Amino acid sequence: IDLFYRFYNEGLQLEASAKERKKTGKPVELTEREKTILYHLPKLKKAAKELSEIRKQIRAVQESPKYTPEQKRSIINGLEIREINIARKAIGRAQ
Repeated sequence: IDLFYRFYNEGLQLEASAKERKKTGKPVELTEREKTILYHLPKLKKAAKELSEIRKQIRAVQESPKYTPEQKRSIINGLEIREINIARKAIGRAQ
């Protein structure tokens, strides 16, 4: 998940930088790696939104009095596995 967020944050920074350079009329020069990250940024944004929703679900489970600690751990483990799979898929490491 950390690797996903590194790519995601780098993509957001590249996007902001490119927009600023276009606005000021400066040429936007990108490396092949930067072009690839920007190309995949919409997919990364979608995944980030999904991860945010899962984190909300995890917080709701943690705060819920209706589950035992064992039930909470089981539910949270399942949600964390979903998070990992979403992040892997978004950066091309789905297994």
